[in-house]
Amino acid sequence: MKIYSHSKVTMGGDMVFINPRKKSRELLYYEALKVRSHLSQDELYQYEVVVKGYEGECLYDDLLDESGHNNLLVLRDLYLKVGQSVTQFDSILISDYELKVNEIKNFSGDYKYVNDQLFKGNQTISDDPLHQLGRATGKIKRLVQPDKNRLLVEGKLIYVNDEFYLTSDNDMLWKNIVARGNLKRYFRQVNSVSSSGDRAEKLVEILQNHEVDNPYFNLKADFNRVKKGVYCGQCGSFHLQKDRFHFVCLSCGCKESNETHVLRAICDYQHLFYDDLMTRSKLYDFVDGKVSGKTIWRVLSKFCRIVKNGPSTYYKLNYHDFNEAMAAIDISSKRYKDIINLNN
Repeated sequence: MKIYSHSKVTMGGDMVFINPRKKSRELLYYEALKVRSHLSQDELYQYEVVVKGYEGECLYDDLLDESGHNNLLVLRDLYLKVGQSVTQFDSILISDYELKVNEIKNFSGDYKYVNDQLFKGNQTISDDPLHQLGRATGKIKRLVQPDKNRLLVEGKLIYVNDEFYLTSDNDMLWKNIVARGNLKRYFRQVNSVSSSGDRAEKLVEILQNHEVDNPYFNLKADFNRVKKGVYCGQCGSFHLQKDRFHFVCLSCGCKESNETHVLRAICDYQHLFYDDLMTRSKLYDFVDGKVSGKTIWRVLSKFCRIVKNGPSTYYKLNYHDFNEAMAAIDISSKRYKDIINLNN
């Protein structure tokens, strides 16, 4: 999948994404915590909810790719501040004269709408997705002023899971819903009547000028709770044997360089202690001294920006997560290669 930069509109080929779909801070937090600690029942439940949501968003992206969207600009997974509140948007399809807000849900099972309230069995869904969609669409209208700009703004609730079943006696409900079986048809229809030129680019600019970081997730792990050290990127085992330039996993045989292990630890630290000041000494303690201070300094200097705070120096990761950082490396120039054991 071709992904364009977050801050720049790039057009060409048959895909026009304005920003990449990235794992949320919440998902990255729980992924790191799951490896380095035992999740409580509440944490495990929330982790599974976040994973399922992300998988649904990725499935939506894949289906959109398969259907084609060369006449659209697509913004994904962003938070917009409108007035004093911040709203999250899963996907926004933008053309010169239309803007489609897509709220993506990866629900499975039997659901029903009764008196404008969503139920799964006899359980009420507290934050009704249609109400979410209405609020999000209203926020967008405040930003782009559709009447003034001759623009159609509408929202659709997208159910991507083919194991989702919904019943309702309210026929008006269905005009706001697209189920998995009709999703490709919906994408093709939107794309076929759209064009994206200067007007669409201006709409993207308006929206991105109101973009902010997620203000709602602020969990931070207890440093004493998490397991220190380095672990295998393939199986998650901390049972490693140190060579001069690598660690070899004694569980699966995977061999990864010191640099790879330190980079993974840097990412874990940033995800688990987001607003903490990351220093060389803290990272050395975090890896339990398994890697030398000199190697830690070299990897920090390569993948992080240095920030001076009075007499102290701390580091901020230049990348969103481990995979993004690894993708930026020229593997051919990497002195010590990682060797993955594909037989496990």
